[in-house]
Amino acid sequence: PHLILLSKEVGMESESNTICQETDELLRKKRSDMLFKETAHLNSKFLLD
Repeated sequence: PHLILLSKEVGMESESNTICQETDELLRKKRSDMLFKETAHLNSKFLLD
């Protein structure tokens, strides 16, 4: 019974790790998208000036 429990816990742990990695990637993508928009905005401002 202990082995089954342990493998279940490990499985849950690795699953939550993947979820964490996915959210990290999403956040990173969002951040880079925002940076890109900000840069584009600054560039257009610079071009207008």
